[in-house]
Amino acid sequence: MRPFVEGQDDVGDKTFFTTLLPIGKAGEGKTRLEALGLGLLIDGDKVVIDNAVLDSIAQKAGLDFDQVIENVLVPASKPAKQLLYISALILLVLIALLQRRRERVAVAVNPQEQERTKCKKTSCWPSTSPVMRAGRNRSRP
Repeated sequence: MRPFVEGQDDVGDKTFFTTLLPIGKAGEGKTRLEALGLGLLIDGDKVVIDNAVLDSIAQKAGLDFDQVIENVLVPASKPAKQLLYISALILLVLIALLQRRRERVAVAVNPQEQERTKCKKTSCWPSTSPVMRAGRNRSRP
């Protein structure tokens, strides 16, 4: 739990800070706050710190008597990380299907591409190229 606190410091100057308090195990809120050493007073729409027990977690975090808690951030539950893996696999399959479709469309539009694709699959394309044959027959100095 991360409370935003407004109040006065030891000298009397106005201060505004945030602190981090460990929430602890699940249970009733009042007992959890008492375990932190924190006593609260609810005054209308304001939450005032009524007591911070000496040498408690709350006092070590900087909370003191007569400070006002303006806002509190509480950790939210996160979705399981396996959901990310599922969406990544779906995206990978979609890309593979689109690439296959793209290859079929290219072959249908350009007949020369069909011959090149056939040679790629049988690994005959680089060796039957006239440029490659001329390069192989050339003697080296």
